[in-house]
Amino acid sequence: MGKRDLEEYVLGLAKPLLLSLYGDYEIDFTQVDRPDAAISVSRPHKRFGRDRNPIKVGVEITTVDSKGALAYLNDEKFGCDLVSAQIDNSLSYGVDSDRPTKKIGVKVGESYIYDGAKSKANKYSDYASAGNFGEVILLCFSDFVCVDSTLFKEKLSQWTNFHMSVNRFPFDKVLFVSLGSRKAVKVYDKRNRLSVRPVPYGSEDTLLRVEGPFMRTNVTYQLDKIISNQPLIAPKSNGKSKR
Repeated sequence: MGKRDLEEYVLGLAKPLLLSLYGDYEIDFTQVDRPDAAISVSRPHKRFGRDRNPIKVGVEITTVDSKGALAYLNDEKFGCDLVSAQIDNSLSYGVDSDRPTKKIGVKVGESYIYDGAKSKANKYSDYASAGNFGEVILLCFSDFVCVDSTLFKEKLSQWTNFHMSVNRFPFDKVLFVSLGSRKAVKVYDKRNRLSVRPVPYGSEDTLLRVEGPFMRTNVTYQLDKIISNQPLIAPKSNGKSKR
């Protein structure tokens, strides 16, 4: 999926939340950069004023995951010969792999989402002044963090709000999309900043992402054993990279 296709996909996943926040809207397909997208709201919710004049909302879209982890997962060329050989062994000889194709663990601490989003902060003023926007929001997303998880609900969402609040993150709102669950939630609103420090986060959680191997139909596999083994294609330099 190309960058623009991914942005449009993420924007589509956020539609139920955007409707609840703003009301019925149409996507402005002429807006594709600085910020990445925009929606036109013909009749906003009452909080925008008694007259409820139409507004345009600018939307900047970004991942909060590290470039290294994403490069590892999305690289279809590196190790493709190993994958081809594994598939051939399975189909031709019935010899199945007991290793996942790819496996990577990502450490998620209290500032995981904030750290992935904070580089966008300096873009807000340019976006707000350049376009005729009633609000400019940040729509961030992750391949790893799930909004339905206990980690997110009980710790990460509150700590994200706290870090953005104390650092006075400039975007009017920050929405977070989980690609795994295909859901979006609001994690920050600068009109209602969180001033009380959340309960201690504790140690970092490691979220595991596992892919493959090729599996035949009508064959029983021990998934726990497969997941516990080293991957067929290992991450380069442990998949570490700056965001």
